[in-house]
Amino acid sequence: VHKDIAALYGWQFVESGLTLIVECDGCGRVSEWPPRLVKRNFAKLGRKRMPDIASRMRCAKCRSNWVKVSGKREPAR
Repeated sequence: VHKDIAALYGWQFVESGLTLIVECDGCGRVSEWPPRLVKRNFAKLGRKRMPDIASRMRCAKCRSNWVKVSGKREPAR
């Protein structure tokens, strides 16, 4: 988990409007979760911190649990 989001709770990440970046160390796949997808998937994980959430994530391609998680702000339109 990137240090900028490590202290955030799930609800704080949802409210921040950040895009979640999940990068697999096993196969190199990178996926971006836009804020609406983060909101849908993290709605019930409000009281868990990001390291706890990230420890349960897996790569959709190779199913590895070695993933890097970070966030980025979408550019204003």
